[in-house]
Amino acid sequence: MDVKALASFANGAGRNPGIIIDSMGGAGQTLLEEFLAPLGWRAQTIFGEAEPTFFGRTPEPVERNLGPLLYNTGVTESLVGIATDGDADRCVVVYADGTWMNAQETILALLYHLHTYRHQHGAIVKTASVTDKVRLMAERWGEPLYEVHVGFKYIAEVMLSHDCMFGGEESGGFGYCMHLPERDGILSGLLFAEMLAKSGRPLIDIVEEIRREFGTIHYARIDASYTLPDRSEILPVCRRQCRLLWADLTSLVSGTMKNWGI
Repeated sequence: MDVKALASFANGAGRNPGIIIDSMGGAGQTLLEEFLAPLGWRAQTIFGEAEPTFFGRTPEPVERNLGPLLYNTGVTESLVGIATDGDADRCVVVYADGTWMNAQETILALLYHLHTYRHQHGAIVKTASVTDKVRLMAERWGEPLYEVHVGFKYIAEVMLSHDCMFGGEESGGFGYCMHLPERDGILSGLLFAEMLAKSGRPLIDIVEEIRREFGTIHYARIDASYTLPDRSEILPVCRRQCRLLWADLTSLVSGTMKNWGI
């Protein structure tokens, strides 16, 4: 981490930057606060004690589980809110106004920071569920892109065999070859603080710039439980239907572009 940049930003005239951290009763405990507070950040942790029941919440850092973080970030005039999951290998972010930053834009912001403010280069690895705007970034910057199956173990395989800058999955797990080919929610949280320090800009301004350059993301996650015994029969049908739908969409787009002379 660029400790000098973090300290210089925090101690600038009238700054006193606030950050709220929700460790969700997990392994992250007060590590982020212990790193940032001595540098002058107004860092405050909620649910920072490791607790076997995770204080009655499922320790998955998704919007529906982050009510306390959303509220506290919004009312304390903090620059950002950070949450880590039960074993602190995943990280999610909350904007200064207390709204959740979706996981896809979190990935784009981290990549933007690594390339723009840290001047890093290397291959980018993403799982199939991550937005294809990552591909646009890779093409714009001239970096190799690898797309793998869902699961960080597939990302790690590529990171171990190639010179990579970043590997990310939609669930909030991010890895960096400057560090380890493994997810690290603590480091990801610190990188967001570093992003604010190096840019001197609100997080939403950085995201708006990314949207202007690469387009807006419309994203939602829908979890559905299905426990009936015909599950193994339905999944192949869903896969075939998805492939047919994709073929139809590809044909439609191709035909439209041809009609437009593109």
